[in-house]
Amino acid sequence: MADKKNVAAFDLSDIRILRNDAVAQAVYAEKKATCWIAAYKPVQLTVAAGITLNIQTPGVYMIRESGEGRYMISCASPTQREDIAELELNHKQIRISLPNGKEKGKTASVETVIR
Repeated sequence: MADKKNVAAFDLSDIRILRNDAVAQAVYAEKKATCWIAAYKPVQLTVAAGITLNIQTPGVYMIRESGEGRYMISCASPTQREDIAELELNHKQIRISLPNGKEKGKTASVETVIR
């Protein structure tokens, strides 16, 4: 939850800007092993050593390494135009079904293992 206390405690020195242009805005927090992306067009990123990302579907994404090659990927389509989010994490193709109906525009999450 992003309350005043959590925002004040957020360590900005750990944030590395990966991209900030008309294609995408992306940052990576090494201590949290988390990447946040707003992709307006398809984009390729090198997130960290050994972690590459190729987003094909515009949207907002959070990718968090949870240990032992496991990654939690959360995404949403704020424009509500997309039904599926497609991306590659370290060359592994991932397709995430996005919510439909009254839930359209909400976040969907999956966990995947990359070896």
